[in-house]
Amino acid sequence: MFSKLIENLCYGMRPSDFLQQELTLNPIQKRTAQRIFVIMMLFAVIAVSTRLPGLRVTAFFLAILLPQMILTSRMALDVMKLLSQLMIVSVATSLATLVLWQDQGWFRYPFAIGLIVLMMFHARKSRLPNILPIFFGSLVLYNTSNPIVAVDNALWTLLIMTGAIVVTAALIAYVLWPRSSLELLRERVRLRLHETGTLLEGLMQLAPGSLPDTRLQKARHTAGWTADTLKHLDDAIRDQPAFAERKGYWVEAVMELDNLASGLTDFQRLWADAEPAKPIMAEELALIRAIQHRLNAVNALFESHGEAIPTSTPLPPDELDHPGMSPLLIRLYLAVDRLMDSLIGVYHGDPLPLEAPIQEDTAGIYPLWLSNAYWNENRPILLWSLKVAIACAIVTLLVVSMNAGEVDTAILTTIIVADTTLGADVRKSIMRLVGALLGALLGYL
Repeated sequence: MFSKLIENLCYGMRPSDFLQQELTLNPIQKRTAQRIFVIMMLFAVIAVSTRLPGLRVTAFFLAILLPQMILTSRMALDVMKLLSQLMIVSVATSLATLVLWQDQGWFRYPFAIGLIVLMMFHARKSRLPNILPIFFGSLVLYNTSNPIVAVDNALWTLLIMTGAIVVTAALIAYVLWPRSSLELLRERVRLRLHETGTLLEGLMQLAPGSLPDTRLQKARHTAGWTADTLKHLDDAIRDQPAFAERKGYWVEAVMELDNLASGLTDFQRLWADAEPAKPIMAEELALIRAIQHRLNAVNALFESHGEAIPTSTPLPPDELDHPGMSPLLIRLYLAVDRLMDSLIGVYHGDPLPLEAPIQEDTAGIYPLWLSNAYWNENRPILLWSLKVAIACAIVTLLVVSMNAGEVDTAILTTIIVADTTLGADVRKSIMRLVGALLGALLGYL
């Protein structure tokens, strides 16, 4: 049972394969690691030379977090503006709460927990980072008996954290290997094509009639790849408005590429985990070879910026309708053909008309958030926000009751590991605990 738990934490892969994959960085991850190292060294020099208060530890947290969020110059400027606003609102709200309740912890505590519920709800509803509830909670619940200390921490937070955000975003935007959104979009598509091709090559090594081997390294789903790639597409259009003429083709290409990669991963997992074990057919391998041939043509078209247009050679219908053929493979063959058509449209298709978004009429006597329909629709988000706030309340009571010191990092950890499902909560909690133990061990060494 324990080994099964470990495998689930490693996305269904063996721990050795998971670590090998995690430690093998692609160009985007290498650039992120370099940025983290440079920014943390810079913050360390600033902290030592200026002797800032203990809040610099949280600034180091931002030095690790922001380079992972910010991948392009456009994102850096957007994040700098957004997070600075959130930080200012967080500090202002915490100062107002401290002035209102002062050292009356019995009133400040439930009031702060209630505001955390609303802040988490707003963050998830508006798809914003959890910076606002993180720093509000850590500042207001930091010391319920001495408001002067809490006010001092709030003012230092405004200076150090806002400064850390501005410095980090400016360095990524203009100094530390800046990248345009279009360059990153093409790089992400290129890596996805390469990963899909590698998976196909692994499947092509199988012999007809072979059974799945338990030592087979399972492919891993890449969560959020489509959403992130489409976000970079929107940013590229903001940088180059003329690029919007072919947005529809780009969206189709991104969706079909993710459909192909995810489908191949599912096929490999279904075949490897089948009970009883099912031998792979020669006809299935022939179809995989046809998919690989079309994907190579797609890759050539992409790398040549639309110059290498291949001729279409569809398979005979009898090869697709063979008894026992995996329906998933047939859908993947059709998906790679649609991917080719979409990519041809990116470079040679007629410009698509832009459709204005439909504006919903939300006018009424009362604000929308006062209606029952609004809260019924957002009930899962509200329950998730309540769950996080209750966790913050319990953590605060535990830290205070054990006289364990400051509450700020405990609140920060509680909100970071909070997720919408129990499984994700458990996984992130274990990963954060393991990371803390390894970090402490390395620090002692």
